[in-house]
Amino acid sequence: MKKLLTLEIGMGADVHGHDYTKAAVRAVSDAIRHSSLTLFYSYGHPDDMDIELTIAVPSPEQIDEKEVAKALPYGNVAVRSVLLVKYFPQTEMFSVKL
Repeated sequence: MKKLLTLEIGMGADVHGHDYTKAAVRAVSDAIRHSSLTLFYSYGHPDDMDIELTIAVPSPEQIDEKEVAKALPYGNVAVRSVLLVKYFPQTEMFSVKL
């Protein structure tokens, strides 16, 4: 039985190149740098871990999921690219209330 051990969130952007894959790799790097989890070393076999990585972007089809998976140092990585507005409806993201 699989159990969720940790949840990490990162943000990445490629302002000048508009490359969604590069932004996703930066988000993974950001999430890793903000964690200090010794449990990976305590686990003993970090390459046996199953990692589910969800990337929410405006254009999921532009993500090279294999390239993003390489950004994680170990584990069996499954990358899923999803449409951003399904998770953050546009009406809530860009509305301003005064």
